[in-house]
Amino acid sequence: MAVLLNLTNWREDMQYAIVLTYLFGIFQFAKENSFTPLQTSTFLSIMKITIKKLNEERGQPPLKTLEKFKSLVLSNSSPIPGDDIFGPRESKLIIDFAMEGVFQHHKLYQYIASNDQESCLDFIGVEIQEPLVLPPPLSEAVTLEAHEAELARLNELKEQERLAKEEWEAEERAAAANPFEVLSPDAVKQIAADTVTTMLETICGELDGLLNEQSDRLMAQANKLTNLFAQ
Repeated sequence: MAVLLNLTNWREDMQYAIVLTYLFGIFQFAKENSFTPLQTSTFLSIMKITIKKLNEERGQPPLKTLEKFKSLVLSNSSPIPGDDIFGPRESKLIIDFAMEGVFQHHKLYQYIASNDQESCLDFIGVEIQEPLVLPPPLSEAVTLEAHEAELARLNELKEQERLAKEEWEAEERAAAANPFEVLSPDAVKQIAADTVTTMLETICGELDGLLNEQSDRLMAQANKLTNLFAQ
């Protein structure tokens, strides 16, 4: 837009930046009121000439500017819609826009044009980050039925794990209270038989040791008697 309006130095000159901002507001106004491209272009040209003329009348009432503005609007308007660029509706919108803006605040516009505006150069650090990974397309998304079925399956697994844990804890408590309660009768009999067998083997081993010791003692006494008779 700055290039089209020949305001290319708006970055360096604050006055041009203000004018460009104002003209952009005019463009938005035309767009909101459904101006055609030709009407928008003519409207921008009229207001650009009006502002330039207004700046030439510094410190004076903008009478010449107002006459120039009126002549520009009338020369492009017609009381019959379609006969010229602007019809009655567009002409009234343009006049109201100018009267409530430029002409009502003409001293402000003249002050801006006649006084240098301070510019402030500011630098903003920008951190470049890697772009986010795009999600997969919705065509590959899981259906609601499949999602609900998966949730039901997971809830069922959790419930099974909870019941299994409660059963295991109950068995542990029962085993701590009575170790044999959780065993079957056959298992109890087998444990008892194994225990008796182990005890008998221990007793037999001890008896064999005692018998061997007694046998050795008797053999020693018999040898002594044999030696005495031999003398």
